[in-house]
This record gives sequence, structure tokens and C-alpha cells, in this order.
Amino acid sequence: LRDDREHPLSGEQQRLVRWILERGGATMQMIDDLLNISRIHTGKIRLQPRFVDGAVVVDAAIARLRHLAGEKGVQVRND
Repeated sequence: LRDDREHPLSGEQQRLVRWILERGGATMQMIDDLLNISRIHTGKIRLQPRFVDGAVVVDAAIARLRHLAGEKGVQVRND
């Protein structure tokens, strides 16, 4: 739809296609995460404990959810 030059999308349609693609990607990531949790529970994946930088984890979480907060008029930041 995005690349169809004969029938270009309106601005609103482009926004909706972007939203659908973003949500589809987020849904795929959630499914992958759930499958990994199942693999951990069945012993197919073994966890290797290690130290992580908490600030990096928090920044990544904020980046993934910032658009949702923005839609609600909420600003999220990590000080």
C-alpha cells in the first residue's frame, strides 16, 4: 500500500499504515518473547545470568513505549 504510485495514500492513510506496521512489529516481538518464556520453562533455553546496565534497559523500555505516552499527552523521561 505504501509503495503504490498509481493509488497514493492520503496523509491519514499513511499514518494508519505506519501504525499498523508498528503494532504488527510489536505484536511479533511479544509473541517471540512468549515463545522464549515457554522455551525457558521447558528447559530448551538455559539462562546465563549476567550483569546489565539498568539505565540501558530503562532507556530501551521508555523508547518502546514513548509513542503510547505521547498519545495520552504524557511525557516519559529517565533522569
